[in-house]
Amino acid sequence: MVYEHHGRVAVITVDRPHRRNAIDGDTAQLLRRAWQHFEIDDKADVGVLTGSGGHFGSGADLKSFDLVDMPEGFLGFTRMTVSKPTIAAIEGYCVAGGLEMALWCDLRVAAENSVFGCFERRFGVPLVDGGTQRLPRIVGEGMAMEMILTGRPVDAEEAHAIGLVNMVVEDGAALDVALELGARIAQFPQPTLRSDRMALIEGIGMRVGEGLARERMLGLEVYDNARRGAARFAAGAGRSGRLVGWLSPVRSEPVEEVDEKPEVMAAAADVGSAQHVQHPAVAQEMVAVEETTDDLPEPAAMSAAMPSNHDHHGDDESPVGLVWGLPPAASGPMVLVLSESGKVDDQTRLMVERLSNAGFLTLAVDLPDLSAEAPSRVGVSVDAAISRLFRHPVGRGEGVGLVGVGLGGGVALWYATIDERVRAVVSYAGRMPSRDFNPRYDDTRAKFLGHYGKDDSTVSAQFAYDLEIMLRDRGIDATFNIYRDAAENAFELSTEEDDSRAALAFRRTVAFLTRAT
Repeated sequence: MVYEHHGRVAVITVDRPHRRNAIDGDTAQLLRRAWQHFEIDDKADVGVLTGSGGHFGSGADLKSFDLVDMPEGFLGFTRMTVSKPTIAAIEGYCVAGGLEMALWCDLRVAAENSVFGCFERRFGVPLVDGGTQRLPRIVGEGMAMEMILTGRPVDAEEAHAIGLVNMVVEDGAALDVALELGARIAQFPQPTLRSDRMALIEGIGMRVGEGLARERMLGLEVYDNARRGAARFAAGAGRSGRLVGWLSPVRSEPVEEVDEKPEVMAAAADVGSAQHVQHPAVAQEMVAVEETTDDLPEPAAMSAAMPSNHDHHGDDESPVGLVWGLPPAASGPMVLVLSESGKVDDQTRLMVERLSNAGFLTLAVDLPDLSAEAPSRVGVSVDAAISRLFRHPVGRGEGVGLVGVGLGGGVALWYATIDERVRAVVSYAGRMPSRDFNPRYDDTRAKFLGHYGKDDSTVSAQFAYDLEIMLRDRGIDATFNIYRDAAENAFELSTEEDDSRAALAFRRTVAFLTRAT
């Protein structure tokens, strides 16, 4: 496997020409690490995937047949979503899993000698790296069904005619043309380009109204770029189709081999046992909580219903402070935000604002001391907040999403296993406040999304990886993203333009909550 830079374009080359670039277990691991590196590579704005020796890829190596079901896909990356554009540069065979790798890319440049097809049909090997889902989205259901059922070869001319590839070029020129295309894409302002790309990717599976709301939210996040672009145009830049000098000219850089070993992570914490039970203390106090929350203020708009500092007094189990965010539409899915400290701080308020602007009825509440209180007391407060969401006339749906940070993320993971109303959990570096918070995941109805950091001091990336595997083994929808430094940086939202990990994590959060709630 080779990872190299050509200006602002990164090229990832599968280098197994003796096997027509068939993928074995080691190569799949290298592909996974290469695309993870691309995601955080500040020198690369576009990624090109290609193969050496005149072929793109022939799929799984059936001689070794040692691929395993990683969260990122059998081939190492086909269940990942990177935030930057990708191009497949195709020569020769692009079949079976090789076709699935090309389908994962945003654009496909094919040489005249290219051959496509679901050749695994001949050996009884299933399409498990996105082929059944991406192929019909690109070429249509009828043509995709024909290719999948017959396994017949498709040449480059036909592939272009059915929309499988974007362009056909002379033999041997696919990589050069892909690099030219990548360099052209890299010359544009990247925040807006990536926002539009993500709106397309995430909106394909949504209803039109939901897709329009998602497009609006992503567009608003980068609207300052539009203002700056308009100012440059008004000043005379970019007239007659000229580029406006977003980046420096393309340059070549030396080849870098991707052969480093993954870092050793810290040992994982206990991720819970296999039984699911309703927490008795929470179940007993549900009715009492309803009577303690009626005196709390109702929202008027994005309102702060509390002073800057809040303290709990007496024995009232209900939250004494809360912040609401109302969706732009007449109604919206319901989300509860749980902070690290249990208090509604500035970052939590900003998360409420962003989520409400994205179309959700959002609530953040003060909770008891998460690091000191028993689960029963914390659970009663969370239940009270969820009950308020369901009573609000703007709320829509039969379930609620929980977004938690740190200890709040751990509470969200735990509470989803004892309350069937919770349908989605987003955990930013979530960790359990104490061993008394014991999630029992077997019967939960929730889906899970995690944002964790490689360098977190309080919770290891290995914990997140192990938790994802455990949940998926139970048939639970779970995706846990690992960022290159501390996960807290993924939660540090900004009121200014933000093209950082926080913006990426938030986009993933909104897409997940839209799908799951």
